[in-house]
Amino acid sequence: MPTPLLIQGYIGYAVITLVQCAYTLRVWRLGRHKLLVVILLLTSFLQLASGLGMNIFVTKIKTVTSMHADITEVFGGMQLASSAFCDVLITTSLVVYLKRNPSPFRETRNMVDRILLFYINIGLATCIVSVVTFATWFAMPGNYIFSTTHLLLGKVYINSLLVSLNARKRMGQRGLFGTTTRHLDEIHLDDM
Repeated sequence: MPTPLLIQGYIGYAVITLVQCAYTLRVWRLGRHKLLVVILLLTSFLQLASGLGMNIFVTKIKTVTSMHADITEVFGGMQLASSAFCDVLITTSLVVYLKRNPSPFRETRNMVDRILLFYINIGLATCIVSVVTFATWFAMPGNYIFSTTHLLLGKVYINSLLVSLNARKRMGQRGLFGTTTRHLDEIHLDDM
């Protein structure tokens, strides 16, 4: 029977893949670049497969020390590296596609700049947690310090997606000039 830590790992790897696929869909909608989308999906599913492979191996051996066996270190390193690589590639793609055709209108450029800053921050947050986990995974194999950031990894991804969806909703409710849009039935003569 897998431990709660391994069960959370199974769920976390699936969450990371789902969130990366959601961001890949955004990259596709902006750029329509098939090769880039294939690379993003491959690295995301490599992350999932290697994470699941590591957990399956640890479950089979049934010892905590097997977490740093040679094969699990390969799987764990591939999972963390492909996750960070996918995040960097998604963020870079979004920045390039959004900056590709600058608008002649200042308000539109400002909105695009806010969206860019938002995506850079999200990509940076997920990438930093992946890199810190990767570094502690290999730098301190004798202890389980990496598990503190590794447990946060899935949560950071799901929070980034939720923040992204909420921000999209908020930006959709705001007009181009930063004022809140209102329906005609909400406008009263006193407001004019």
